[in-house]
Amino acid sequence: MAGINLEGRATLVVEKERAQVVSTLKDMLELSRQSAEENAKAREAAGITESLAEPFVRDTGDMVRPEMRPVEMTEPEAPVQEQIQQSEGTEQAPVTSIRPVARPTEPEEDRVLPLFVPDDVQQDTGFMTSVETVSSNLGIPSEDLLRAMHFETGGTFSTSIKNPTGSATGLIQIIEPTAKSLGTSTAELAKMTREEQMVYVEKYLTPYKGRMKDFGDIYMAIHLPVAIGKSNDYVIYDNQTLRTRAYKQNKGLDANKDGKVTKGEAVTRASRDTKPKDT
Repeated sequence: MAGINLEGRATLVVEKERAQVVSTLKDMLELSRQSAEENAKAREAAGITESLAEPFVRDTGDMVRPEMRPVEMTEPEAPVQEQIQQSEGTEQAPVTSIRPVARPTEPEEDRVLPLFVPDDVQQDTGFMTSVETVSSNLGIPSEDLLRAMHFETGGTFSTSIKNPTGSATGLIQIIEPTAKSLGTSTAELAKMTREEQMVYVEKYLTPYKGRMKDFGDIYMAIHLPVAIGKSNDYVIYDNQTLRTRAYKQNKGLDANKDGKVTKGEAVTRASRDTKPKDT
């Protein structure tokens, strides 16, 4: 009888302790839930989000390069949290401040990549000086002129590089009839140094001085002058009725593969083709 009572008491003690443990766990879960809700509200009030958009790839012609889209904010003017970390080997310091960061106003597709100029070209002081002089004379940014020549020469800045589908030669791919109108020939242009050829680059672009308001107009002055000052949706050629030969030669500019190339497509490709080329 005494044994039964002892066993019963032990069972009661175990059940009581179990009930206390369950009660404690419930209290802890409730505190954790409340803390998470308070954290979420605080982060929402600060406009902070941890989500990143899906990665995407951009076709740059010769190479497909993966990039990350910018972080999407939950609110248009939401600030970005800046975390300050201690030196390597120590624990991360807590967040101490919220710093608002200006959001870019230009669309992702309109952003221009940093201009790449090979070392040997940068060291060609005669050429680089002439680029500055010509740009100043024309009233255009020297970086835009360099960017256009970079695209036209495939990043080589070669005076002798030639378009395999025609006579276009050199820094801005001058064709034979145009070369003759400038008092030279494509054969002569190919023999010139960069600095010497810049004389003819300036001669070619001078008639468009004052009309080249941005990089798009500078590139169109070289590529198709009739499109200077036109909107980005202006069709410069297509595969059926408008300058079809030019379309065949430049179909790589047809970004959306709809059978036509707009000024915007051509300018976007030219402004983004600034990666180093394999040698």
